[in-house]
Amino acid sequence: MKRTFLVKVVGFCKDMDLYTAHADRVEFVDAVKKKHGDGRFSNSRGASLVVTGGRDCSLRVYDIEAASPTPLRKTYTYESVSAGCVNTNGVDVFVGARSGAASVFDVETGQKKLVFSSKKKAAHELEVTAAMSTSHPGGSFISGGADGIVTGGDRRVRA
Repeated sequence: MKRTFLVKVVGFCKDMDLYTAHADRVEFVDAVKKKHGDGRFSNSRGASLVVTGGRDCSLRVYDIEAASPTPLRKTYTYESVSAGCVNTNGVDVFVGARSGAASVFDVETGQKKLVFSSKKKAAHELEVTAAMSTSHPGGSFISGGADGIVTGGDRRVRA
């Protein structure tokens, strides 16, 4: 099935056909600028990479400048994604799951870097329904869940 989304790219809009879109509902979309000369990504609305997460247990990274229908990277998350966002550092992707679990993945490698939990208990008792990043230098995330709880997580220390 052919799917289309519209992305604003540096002052103009570009249609991009996605032939390899998620197999199930897409739960979040965020934008990231490509690497700078120092090798780091940055989060920005004038971005050239799009990160998506879906209920098909996957994260995908698309290069919208290349307008390729094939994702640069597809990462299997082992959890049905229900919310997510890219941190302001542009490197970390926070992923909330339907199980209540919360994890951080690397945008470039797709590798899971961290799981937010305490004593084998998920970050939320029910589905993670909202996620945002903060500009805190340590790489902080805030999530809300169907359990009515808002919780914070720092990739250095569980908050």
